[in-house]
Amino acid sequence: MTSYYVHRPARRHDSQKPSQSVSIGSLTQWLAMVWASNQFPLRPAFIFAHPDDASLSAFLALVETGPRALDIVVCAGRPQTQEPGTWDRQSGFFSSHDAWTRRLTEHNAVNRMIGANSVTLNLIDGQYEDMAAELWHQAQLRAIAHMQSAGSNVVITHGWKSVHPDHRRVAALAHGAADELQISVVFTCDRPYFSRAAERTNSPSINQSMSITCSFLLPTHIWVLKMATIALYKSQHVALSAAFGPEWCDEMHLRFESYTVILRNCQQI
Repeated sequence: MTSYYVHRPARRHDSQKPSQSVSIGSLTQWLAMVWASNQFPLRPAFIFAHPDDASLSAFLALVETGPRALDIVVCAGRPQTQEPGTWDRQSGFFSSHDAWTRRLTEHNAVNRMIGANSVTLNLIDGQYEDMAAELWHQAQLRAIAHMQSAGSNVVITHGWKSVHPDHRRVAALAHGAADELQISVVFTCDRPYFSRAAERTNSPSINQSMSITCSFLLPTHIWVLKMATIALYKSQHVALSAAFGPEWCDEMHLRFESYTVILRNCQQI
């Protein structure tokens, strides 16, 4: 059984209730407690900026939903220039196109292992250019079309106040897509940006909508599988170590995953 912590935000007509600790076997079990039964089986759309982001922050959800998951990588466009950006240069690449090819090849290997379906959008990583608002809108429309085709009934994405600007933009895109389809959205805590002690999911409507946050300590067999998955994103390890230190992949940074559910026509647990 996995232990998680549920936090209810204070509302004006309620006194603040203390956090609760509950034992439960899976993330989908927890969501079943939160959502009405007509939202199952769970068919999540994972909308994240880069190929490795969903595995870093939402691996438990990916593993549990597997073939029912739609993985949407937003910043997967091929840069116009061959010159590598700052992050790709730190990763050891001498060509942006080589970096682009390698990251998507690694991602395809991960999806084959997990069994998830993956699609890519053509926005360019912020290290190369700042895409116009209209291009972000077009990407959102394409994401919605993919979600409708897959029958997605929930969106899982970055934390609303993520450190990385691409992550914040993608969280806004994902939130807008969920609103358009009238489905619920789940914000994660970006790893390895935050450790267990400093995790942050956040939401744009935390004061307007009821939300519930839970933190999962991955059981051993899933933690081992997550480490095997992260190992497949080998091209990113040098840059991740440079940005977050050699401990970026330790248990404190990656074994805990946090999810904030923004409730939409759901029952309160």
